[in-house]
Amino acid sequence: MERLQVLGLCRFSYPSAPGAFDDGGETLEALRARLYAPRRLALRFLWFEHVALPCLRRQTDPDFRLILLAGEGLPAEWRARLEALVADVPQIVPLFLPEGGVHREVCRDAMRAHREPGAHAVAEFRLDDDDAVADIFVARARMVFRHVRQLYAMRPRVAVDFSRGILLRATPAGIDLAPVIAQHWTPGLVTYRTPDDEASLLDANHTRLWKTMPELLMPFPPMYVRGAHEDNASDLARRWDRVDRWQAGEEELRGLAAGTFGLDLPGFEAALAAWRSAG
Repeated sequence: MERLQVLGLCRFSYPSAPGAFDDGGETLEALRARLYAPRRLALRFLWFEHVALPCLRRQTDPDFRLILLAGEGLPAEWRARLEALVADVPQIVPLFLPEGGVHREVCRDAMRAHREPGAHAVAEFRLDDDDAVADIFVARARMVFRHVRQLYAMRPRVAVDFSRGILLRATPAGIDLAPVIAQHWTPGLVTYRTPDDEASLLDANHTRLWKTMPELLMPFPPMYVRGAHEDNASDLARRWDRVDRWQAGEEELRGLAAGTFGLDLPGFEAALAAWRSAG
């Protein structure tokens, strides 16, 4: 049977060379100081522990690998905490690399180094530390490949966009949930490529994948939770009212968050409140 490897990447506050993001031209030293500020790291750990990790622990198909990319300069106490958090998830591979590398090159090299050379195809996905995927995400990525394999045979780069999900917003008043349907949001994207492909999932802007490879849009079922808060680079909290939505009430969304994504929303709200009160 042909082997499909499912391989993910989660970047955890890695200080890359200035210019990778809208950083205002700050130096690497300033970037490192900002990313490693204790209060900011506490918030990132809070989201990672309460949102990203639960869904990885409960995948119905446990045959996947996720590279957890961080900087080798992450302060020792935070590094130890991160390693302890993922110790019970054997699919997660913590990777602490020298800081200041070109962002796309670092991500590309990390993914290529962990591909299985004998796989027929590699399903690559990207999970930010404040996002989640459905418990069937790995299984569905494997199943959908059967429907795009003819496209893959013609040209071995194909994308699948799971466009339906939940937007999770944290505010001083608590958390809000919204049903969202959006194209090319990162936690809903999977790209299929050969193990020896010189490029990887961050080599192309995720909003422009359709320009470079065939793409299948899957508007159901809900497959991701996207975090929105004050330290979210996509500024989703301010775009709350400008996203397309599908029909779902608060009770349904909370049930979906708990059942499909494994989120303990009361526990998450309590942790957020404690973080704010410690501010």
